[in-house]
Amino acid sequence: MRISVTYVELTRYIKEHYGKEVMFNYVNEREICASTSVKALFVSKTIGINVSLLDVVDNDIQIEYNGGWGTDIIIKGIMKYLSKNMSIYNQMIEETNGNTLIVHLSKVEQLKNVLENFSLENICFDEDGVVVSASFL
Repeated sequence: MRISVTYVELTRYIKEHYGKEVMFNYVNEREICASTSVKALFVSKTIGINVSLLDVVDNDIQIEYNGGWGTDIIIKGIMKYLSKNMSIYNQMIEETNGNTLIVHLSKVEQLKNVLENFSLENICFDEDGVVVSASFL
């Protein structure tokens, strides 16, 4: 089974649920660039981060991020804050070496029921969006 989510749908979902406009640009089948505009005083600046899919094993996704030195430090700070103050994120996201994270999808409450019936096979990107391949258990 293949499920496709376009970048437009993903951008709309994030805007409606979190109030932030995030744009996605295709880099290659294993990498996208996510960017958003940040306002500081009277200036607006676009900040982007490249996210690469390194591996999909069982219901775990290994990703690597690269937003440049300053952005990477901010992300590490956010991860440290989440791990100390929000234990649910501690179970979902595991920091490994460098800028690599493992996302344990089976720990995401909204996905538990789905993953009881499906096995995640692959995730990749195309020009239009994210493509998820899964099979029935």
